[in-house]
Amino acid sequence: MAAITSQNIMQEIQNPNNWKRTRKKQYEVYVCRPELGTTETNKLEAVTYTTDKNKQFIISGTIGERWAIDFGKLAKTYCTLDGKPITAEYLQEKMGADGTIDWLHLKTIPAADAVSNWAFHLPLGIKNFPVQTSWGDTLLANRTGIGHGKGDFLVCADMNGMPNLNDVWVVNGEVFPTTYDMRAFPGLIDANTKLKTAEIPVPKSIRGAKTLNSKRTMYQIVGRYMNGKEAVAYQLQSIDSDKSAQFTREQVCYLVGRDQVTNCEAQLYNGKVLLRGKGINFDNLPTKQIDGEFKNTEALGKIRKDITAEQAMTQFMLIGTMKQGNNTIGYIVKNAGNATKRLSRAKVLELAEQGRIGNARVQRWNGQLLLRGVNCNIDELPSEQVTIK
Repeated sequence: MAAITSQNIMQEIQNPNNWKRTRKKQYEVYVCRPELGTTETNKLEAVTYTTDKNKQFIISGTIGERWAIDFGKLAKTYCTLDGKPITAEYLQEKMGADGTIDWLHLKTIPAADAVSNWAFHLPLGIKNFPVQTSWGDTLLANRTGIGHGKGDFLVCADMNGMPNLNDVWVVNGEVFPTTYDMRAFPGLIDANTKLKTAEIPVPKSIRGAKTLNSKRTMYQIVGRYMNGKEAVAYQLQSIDSDKSAQFTREQVCYLVGRDQVTNCEAQLYNGKVLLRGKGINFDNLPTKQIDGEFKNTEALGKIRKDITAEQAMTQFMLIGTMKQGNNTIGYIVKNAGNATKRLSRAKVLELAEQGRIGNARVQRWNGQLLLRGVNCNIDELPSEQVTIK
């Protein structure tokens, strides 16, 4: 390849022989689904993205650079850290009541073949080189004002063993070594580049927490343990993580003071802390007397009577369905503490088999598991269409 200059750059790029084979490494990123209309600027290529019904998601890359992505590209490129695929059901489970999904930690799906991409190294002497992508954005390679290692890379897809020059994008020179195979580019990476991209920055939560690592577990009070008329302990559950445990009254007061209990507030009266329900009446919670008396299970609805108080405190109720077209792909459930969560159909079937769905049971028919309502018609529950695509 001839020395690349500003005069011959386009000619050199258009020559397929100047492109070298590479493939994506396995690396980690974060993804979120903010409110539609959210704007993010990629600090590397100076491109501004606005999320819409097509590109609903924002990726935060290996050095914190961000860009918008659609569901198809997300599912094709990434998976969970334990290797599970990214599906509409999985994302729906992570979605909050406002439709947002906070940052999820993902990794790239390993390339199925040895060669999946082609790359062209752009020397640092070529500044602010515009690249028109197939999805309509114009990216600036070697943009002034930011680091590029020894120069950015133009990357394209493979088409029948040749570079597809109609599908080209830019990868920053400090990012490329940690995300693509560098064996075809000896001498184009140094220790400084490795150090800069060694750790992926954890993005701040889009819901106000400092970072994902510092986000506190949020609980709901789902049951009480009574000594006569006095509550001496509470059953707390996190509907997000499904953690559930018995806490003393003092422990609950501490968690309420840290704003970690979503359905309870505290009031100081005559030197004593009073706990009051927020959006819920504690008198209607499943309650167990310390002498073993079992009462107030009807607060969960029409549940089966062959359960213990502890089981009643960890049950869920179906309150809605999630549909993709006419197909039910999941359900909206509520715990005894009035918190809601979206679950996949498979997860609800699993919980129902464990007896943890208060108003449904599982029936096996022709080798398939069916969900049947208990004193309710599941087909008449409010329905929510899944819009992730």
